[in-house]
Amino acid sequence: MPGTNLTREEKVRILTLIEEKVPVNEIVRHTGRNKATIHRLKAVARDLPPASVPPAKPRSGCPHKTSKTTDALLQREVLKTPHITAAELQRNQPDILGNVAQRTIQHHLQKELHLPSPRKKTTSHGQNEEGSSCFCPQISTLDTRAVGKGDVE
Repeated sequence: MPGTNLTREEKVRILTLIEEKVPVNEIVRHTGRNKATIHRLKAVARDLPPASVPPAKPRSGCPHKTSKTTDALLQREVLKTPHITAAELQRNQPDILGNVAQRTIQHHLQKELHLPSPRKKTTSHGQNEEGSSCFCPQISTLDTRAVGKGDVE
């Protein structure tokens, strides 16, 4: 179990062994925990009333914007209509996805649910369906004769 947080049961077991005056090296062999972990728990428990267990440390970070239920909803919607965008998902489910950023929705679809990302279809002129330019227009529109001179048509 090294490398994981102490569970409440482990803390109780270690504190019981400490109260029974078992040497720290014996507790380390018995629990498989580091010697520093035992000493740290012992120091924290020293300030507490008898027979009480130290509370878990608060975790850092923000609460998650989505849950497993939300991820399942996203997955079901995308499998039903594969070309749906994150903005459309957000408009279709405002009560669930109202405070979730579109980038977060895209990230969950691509990285955690392993769904392909929808691509905007481009025209032959390097513009998407709304008419705005794409980042890189089609290379086929370049005049290869003028590239060497620095001129592009």
